[in-house]
Amino acid sequence: MAILTKLPINGSFFEVLDSPWIDEFGKDQAEILSKCKHYVFRFYDETIEIISTGFSIEKLNSPP
Repeated sequence: MAILTKLPINGSFFEVLDSPWIDEFGKDQAEILSKCKHYVFRFYDETIEIISTGFSIEKLNSPP
């Protein structure tokens, strides 16, 4: 995906504004997509893209 080549190499979390990916899913046809955002998580050797209405992050004080 062309968007990934434009992200900083050392980054870890981004929101893609005006995401073409959301448009491809049919934002005009599905009301839920108008409330969604496109997020990209970059790790050392993996990239995860998520379309979601929201998310939460929680710091664990000890291993689960």
